[in-house]
Amino acid sequence: MESLSAPLRKALLEADDDYLVGLSNKGTLNRGKKDLQTLSPVLSVQGEELRVELGAETCVLRAPLGNSECTCPARGICRHLVSAILWAKAQLAETESQDDARSGEKQEADAPARAAAAEQETDAPSPDFTPLLDYPIETLRRAIGSSRFVRFAARLAEEGTPSVEETSVVTVQLPWESAVVRLLIPPEHSSCTCHSRELCPHKAQAILIYQLAKGKRTLADILPQGEGDGWDPEGMRSVAEAVGAAVAAQLLTGVSRLPSSVCETMERLAALAHSVRLPEMERGLRAAAAMYGRYFARSAAYRDEALLSLLADTVNRSAYLCHAPKEELAAQAGSFREDYLSCPPLRLTLLGEREFHTGSGYMGRVYYFWETREQRFYTWSAARPTIYDTSRRETSSSYQAAPWQLEGPISLLYGMEIELRGGRATRGRRLSSSEQSRAVALDSLKPWNALPRERQYIDFSRLFGDLRPHLPDGPEADRVALLLPRSCGVPEFDRAGQIFRLPLRDRLGRRLLVEVRYRKEEKGVVDALERFAEKWKRKRGRPAFLGICYLDGEDLKLYPIEIYQVWGKRPTRPKPEKRLCAARPDPGHAPLRLFRLTRGGFPKGEQAAAARNLRGLLGELLAALCDLLQSGAASFPPENAARLTEIAKRCEATGLHTGSKLCTQLYELLQNQRHQFCTDPLPLAETLSRAAQYVFLCQKKMTLDAAEEKWNKEMEETS
Repeated sequence: MESLSAPLRKALLEADDDYLVGLSNKGTLNRGKKDLQTLSPVLSVQGEELRVELGAETCVLRAPLGNSECTCPARGICRHLVSAILWAKAQLAETESQDDARSGEKQEADAPARAAAAEQETDAPSPDFTPLLDYPIETLRRAIGSSRFVRFAARLAEEGTPSVEETSVVTVQLPWESAVVRLLIPPEHSSCTCHSRELCPHKAQAILIYQLAKGKRTLADILPQGEGDGWDPEGMRSVAEAVGAAVAAQLLTGVSRLPSSVCETMERLAALAHSVRLPEMERGLRAAAAMYGRYFARSAAYRDEALLSLLADTVNRSAYLCHAPKEELAAQAGSFREDYLSCPPLRLTLLGEREFHTGSGYMGRVYYFWETREQRFYTWSAARPTIYDTSRRETSSSYQAAPWQLEGPISLLYGMEIELRGGRATRGRRLSSSEQSRAVALDSLKPWNALPRERQYIDFSRLFGDLRPHLPDGPEADRVALLLPRSCGVPEFDRAGQIFRLPLRDRLGRRLLVEVRYRKEEKGVVDALERFAEKWKRKRGRPAFLGICYLDGEDLKLYPIEIYQVWGKRPTRPKPEKRLCAARPDPGHAPLRLFRLTRGGFPKGEQAAAARNLRGLLGELLAALCDLLQSGAASFPPENAARLTEIAKRCEATGLHTGSKLCTQLYELLQNQRHQFCTDPLPLAETLSRAAQYVFLCQKKMTLDAAEEKWNKEMEETS
């Protein structure tokens, strides 16, 4: 071993268990250790290499160790090479310990210095990860791919840098990819759980994360640049500026004076937004183009408020993108599709399902699972195209196989608890059925035993308070509730509105409406409700309704997912300290600081009048903004502009200081542009957009307050 080359000696000293796991895997390391107990290797040094004979196989060790070879047919670092490396390292350590023992027999005066030198020589040097820090970013960006790199940069900007573990190897776990990467020196010998031998996207992301963690690069450096990568910050800003200018010109002209070609203009702007990867702006522009089309087609579905909301959101988004820091562009641009992120092992039980149909020619079913440890709902969807459907195919499609490598139909999952490992879900808790996900059946579990008592609503008065943080348009999984009514009212069908209603009442007579709008696709739901109502007349049991809660104006209603004819163990009323509490935001962090004027600040008899006045004032302000949208700022009548000053004074007196300020600014901009031959429409468009969004947020807040007030009042009257 004395003639062993210095690079190979250094590589063997650095090869600990972590390094060998990175070269191969943990199973190969354990197998190599086990084989070494029954083998008698023979070592021989041949120049820069070390030859190790292990029975019928011969291994040639080279520096770096990833370049070593074995005569067996296995690719990469096999168990024979692991055994050879472990044996050679042990022999090297034994040889150097003998040298230390011989040096200790020399003169006592030189012993301390020689011992220190020997210790410094035999200690395994700390690994040098400089090649990882110096890895060129352009190579890493090409390995990741343009679209994946955009999502990667957005996650880093939004979620921060994942943790990095540094030993003899650098271990990086990618939470969004379900991958673990072990970075070695040289980087070409790094390993990944995807088993790729090349520089895969996972390894490239891990190297960039390590460079970020060590301060070699900043987040601004990570954000890709250049048109070739599909991500161009300057291009994004220029498109956002062009979109803002185009929409501002439309607001200056007015909808009533725009040509019908504005629909094609908005579609072209949407295509530009798509080309520079601005998906949120693209969606808004396409929706505005569709709303313009309804206007020129004189469709009854057109609404000034809807078009104003879309244009205001587009103007505000473009203004923000034009001035946003480079680090925030990826997060604000949005994503073309919702990403599925890794989630911990889940304990799931299936509680219900519903059918859905889309306007793009797809249909399927949504399945609702209850997670018994996190105590919340998850959903999984199975969709298919309907363009090739026939009557026979539609009947046979009712069968749905169980996901996550489970055998049999998904209907077998009712009344059963499963454990899902390697699962992936969106932020709205929509589960994916990826190949890495695997579920195993655990045991039978009745639904009334799966749901905790506080999630089985026998007292309807708690329902609104628990769901308020997710109303009106929160994630669907957060608006699912299970109700245990004491009685059911007489069903009714509104022929004018084509709406089927079934009132549910709790033990104190408090009412909640189950409502379904009749369509061809909803015929099965209406038929099931009618059959249930007929059975209820003949024999009253203990039913349970699983449904999605939503707001219809100021009324809380339920869309049914599943009806349990007989619910097993009816829970008792939970204690107050165990009830769900609505995690309402701190008023100090409310975006517009709009406090609940219908609850406090007025005597009890004046609350309803104050709410009506405030609602009427917001309605007048919205009507003035819609008039401005229709006529355009360039030809807005002076008397209508003067009305903005009156609204501003009333807003100030009512406490809507932000609304008063925006109305005043809008009036001043309208007056200034009357005396200019060539005006810049962008400041006026931005002020109009902020005022419109302010009104919409105020109305949304008031609708929630009024709905809760009405709900609580009905609950008190029936208690």
